[in-house]
Amino acid sequence: MFLKKAALAGFVTTVGTGTAYANESGGKSAEELAREVENADDPEEAFRRLSKGEQKKVVRYLTVTDHRVEVTDGNGNALTTEDASAMASGCKSVTANWIGVNGSGEELYRYNQQVDWCYDGSTVSNTYRRRWGDTDSAFWQFVGHKDNTERGGDGNSFYESWTQGHFRLCAGGNIGCVQHTYPWIETFVRSDGSYTTDSNEGSQL
Repeated sequence: MFLKKAALAGFVTTVGTGTAYANESGGKSAEELAREVENADDPEEAFRRLSKGEQKKVVRYLTVTDHRVEVTDGNGNALTTEDASAMASGCKSVTANWIGVNGSGEELYRYNQQVDWCYDGSTVSNTYRRRWGDTDSAFWQFVGHKDNTERGGDGNSFYESWTQGHFRLCAGGNIGCVQHTYPWIETFVRSDGSYTTDSNEGSQL
């Protein structure tokens, strides 16, 4: 049974960006400006040299507006978020990824949790859990893990792990940090080889 910690759905921001930047037009596109800045030798300095309107375009482009979820096995093959098939014995690996994307669908960061385990129909063994954050933007930062819960494990009929991370979008100049997100991932594996994963974004209540 999942712990099912409650979380606030949606993205947690300190400064609203969508409405404020919606009317910016003319000149280079937000994507062009963002790529120029991020490919510069010193992205923060390149950002500071932009006009105020150009800075707003870049921040708008780098703002997370949606997400996607990926689940893979130990070889990187795609899996579903839940596998109810039972097997007598064996070992498995499942990695769940919560991926923050911008309005163009471009990946900005991903929060990851990998769980490996062996099973014999009665108990789990050799349980291993790894969790980490990746960013694909010079201005997105993985601050660290915000929370963690584990239950069960070796010698039990299941292993459950829940983790929450903290990412933030921080630009140079007078912009500062304009968006904070807190994705969480939960993985539940069983002694029959089945598993369930769940994920969302928000603040734990």
